[in-house]
Amino acid sequence: MRLKKSKLLNILCSLVLGTVAGAIVLIVIMLTTDSTVADSSRLVFRTDSDEKVYDGLPLTDTGWSMVSGTLKTGHRVVPDIKGSRTDVGTCDNAATMKIYDDNDEDVTAQYKIEYEFGRLTVTPRPLTVTSASAFKLYDGLPLTAPTYEIKEGLLAGHTAFMDITGSITEVGMAFNSIENFKILDADGIHVTSNYSVRLKEGVLMVNETLPIDPELPDDPPELPDDPPELPDDPPELPPGTDPELPEIPEQPTDPNRVIYSVYSEVSGYLYLKTTSYGNYNGQGWEPAPEYAELIENTYSAAYLTAAALTMAEQQAYTVRIKSFCDSYGLPYYFIGGCETQTSDIAFSGNTDGTYTVQCLAPSSNPSALGTPFEDYERAYRAFVYENYLALDDESRRYMLDLIAKERFSADDPTVIQDVAKYIQGAADYAGDYPPEMETEENVAIAFLETYQEGVCRHYAAAAVLLYRALGIPARYTVGALADAKAGTWVDVQAKSAHAWVEVYIDGTGWVYVEVTGSADDEYLLTLKPENVKYEYDGNYHGASSVLLGFEKYAALGYTYSAVVSGSRREIGKTETVIEDVRIFNPLGRDVTDRFKIKKETGVLQIYRQKLCFESKDEVFIYGTVNDTPSVIWTNSEGNEALTVIYTRVNQNGGLLSVGRHLNDFSVRILNEKSEDVTDEYLIEIKRGALLIEPRKITFKAGDASKVYDGTPLTCNEIELVVDETDDSLDALYEGHTVAAYEVSGSQKLVGRSENTITYIAIHDKNGNNVTHNYTIVLLPGTLKVTLR
Repeated sequence: MRLKKSKLLNILCSLVLGTVAGAIVLIVIMLTTDSTVADSSRLVFRTDSDEKVYDGLPLTDTGWSMVSGTLKTGHRVVPDIKGSRTDVGTCDNAATMKIYDDNDEDVTAQYKIEYEFGRLTVTPRPLTVTSASAFKLYDGLPLTAPTYEIKEGLLAGHTAFMDITGSITEVGMAFNSIENFKILDADGIHVTSNYSVRLKEGVLMVNETLPIDPELPDDPPELPDDPPELPDDPPELPPGTDPELPEIPEQPTDPNRVIYSVYSEVSGYLYLKTTSYGNYNGQGWEPAPEYAELIENTYSAAYLTAAALTMAEQQAYTVRIKSFCDSYGLPYYFIGGCETQTSDIAFSGNTDGTYTVQCLAPSSNPSALGTPFEDYERAYRAFVYENYLALDDESRRYMLDLIAKERFSADDPTVIQDVAKYIQGAADYAGDYPPEMETEENVAIAFLETYQEGVCRHYAAAAVLLYRALGIPARYTVGALADAKAGTWVDVQAKSAHAWVEVYIDGTGWVYVEVTGSADDEYLLTLKPENVKYEYDGNYHGASSVLLGFEKYAALGYTYSAVVSGSRREIGKTETVIEDVRIFNPLGRDVTDRFKIKKETGVLQIYRQKLCFESKDEVFIYGTVNDTPSVIWTNSEGNEALTVIYTRVNQNGGLLSVGRHLNDFSVRILNEKSEDVTDEYLIEIKRGALLIEPRKITFKAGDASKVYDGTPLTCNEIELVVDETDDSLDALYEGHTVAAYEVSGSQKLVGRSENTITYIAIHDKNGNNVTHNYTIVLLPGTLKVTLR
């Protein structure tokens, strides 16, 4: 019986194990079959992405691909690509895919379909609008120019509307403002947001024959005929200045004698030109021929380059000049303010007081000369080529040999810079060069070939001859080199007299070229994307590909292409970054490797609303300007929940010099939670005038007495007088000191006489002369000699 039970149990166990194993196999088969079915029925489709500049037409792209899965035999895909974008922004390239078999039956339900949609992106269409420029002499009537130009970019059927509001009556300069700009399509619908609009404002200038604001008490102090040696002389200028240059009229023999005082709104070297010359006679330069025709019967050809720069993005800056050498020097590139110049070779004007000059820096579009300048420039260009290419036979032979040796070519777009760099390195700058060089028949050739030492006039002479041999009109120019410091009067000494070169750029005018000293940073570029701002519309906006900092080379015909990253849809600010930039010379060759490029970031702002603020005109005594300006919020209605904090923005640490300045200020916006939300708004600031009046102080010469002894009685002491009963009298500003003074008084015989202060100079803690910021009352002392 036991054996039978054991056998039965074995049979039962085998059946159970077999059943379990079969079930496991069946489950595995089922799982495998389900997985295979699932994998084969899952299809992933991807639609293509595309991008274009707004053109008023829908952007579509029917490209697609199946990136995962496999169709069953006999099945096919029928795509329905629905993505479309007309206005600026980004959307999905949406699609629906249908699957059909051989019998055209819809079998889409047999598949699990997933999508990876591409993106359709429409970017803003670039559009540049330029308001007109206009010039006239003062006549008491407003000057306006209510015209504009759109060269390219506006689509057919679209119309631009704007108000040209620029106006100026008094002598000076103003930008021809563009306001209320909008674009409508043929149906009257606003399409402005589909454009990246760049508004370039022209210049309105009213000129006269007298200096601007002669009544303002901001002249530098009058210097005596023989001023004492003052401490802390201005720093020496770099090699290139020439203490022996003879062409400055009535130049003093003392190299430290002040010939100009200069006040500039910007820092940097200012070339104060006085005269340009004509042909070279081997030892010096002959007078240049003068072009008799005037622009609008008023302006000489000296205004051409500035006219070509009036469309630049940079604002004009102001320079004030006081001449102590009876020479009327003007900086490049002046557009007005000074006396109107009727000569294209030499500047002239009244040097009795301070004269004001408004200037422009080189821009990215220097050759956009319009009527009447364009026709005038063509005629003047013919005159230039006729008169500024002349060479004597010896100079021509030598320079042509040099051109062949150095492989210079007039067709090379960098030839102007290349010649300058060659001349700069051809000799050593030396004020003590061998004097016998001046007796050579051709000093310029002797300078390059034999002596290889000299000063700026030798470098400039050699460069002019080399440019002319290449067929580039050039002329020798003299004046002075000022190392300007923004917001400060700077003295220009006689040793800063200088010579340089002007070359003529077709379609633009004369431009200055420095050919003396080193120029290792000649090809250093600092580039920054143009800041762009858009009002919030729910769409993405991209960075501008316009780069700032390229103006110098754009003026020479260079171009660039740039890839700038950065986009934003929500309100706020985003950095824009230059990912890549390529530079091309005027012939289209890639010359990027020649440049050392420093890339800075720009800003893309999406703003909620434009807020407008205007500072009032204010008057302060020198040294008393407060930190909070008087400001009007012109569109505050509806923004009562916002808090505005105004802070005055001043040059020179808040210590503005006497005279008229912009009442500049910055704005911070706080919401009801006191959170800074300034970046959510576009801040428009209109600046009033800030008039700084002189600080009044009183000095008294010392008193002295003695018993008669036959020798003169003098007293060289002075004292600052403080009268607590008169608020108009004040002490020196903190850190200011009397740097130098002179007292004139002498009493020899019995009796009394006045001891008078004849000269006084006040310096700040950095050694700058700030005397012009004070109204100084000088009281005499008394010298008394009595009997024994």
